[in-house]
Amino acid sequence: MNGLFSNPFNRPHFTNIVARGHTHRFTPPLHGTVEEKIERDRPGRVHCFGSYWPAELAETDAADVVSPCQPVAVVARRGMTMFVASVDES
Repeated sequence: MNGLFSNPFNRPHFTNIVARGHTHRFTPPLHGTVEEKIERDRPGRVHCFGSYWPAELAETDAADVVSPCQPVAVVARRGMTMFVASVDES
């Protein structure tokens, strides 16, 4: 496979994906699914980009817990950690 998207790390939202200490915000937020429960004071795991990532709740999220299999909005990342917000399913 040739071209700009033959390597997924060439995609704009993967730019500098492992930079440490730097927060990258996704605009618009990306879709993800919780794999391991995420609590306000305890990180979990989220599935996005076809892989699993450590995840924490975004500071702006009103939820205190997001359970496995729930859809989330991936709003930012810092290093390898994704920051997620719960999605209202109604």
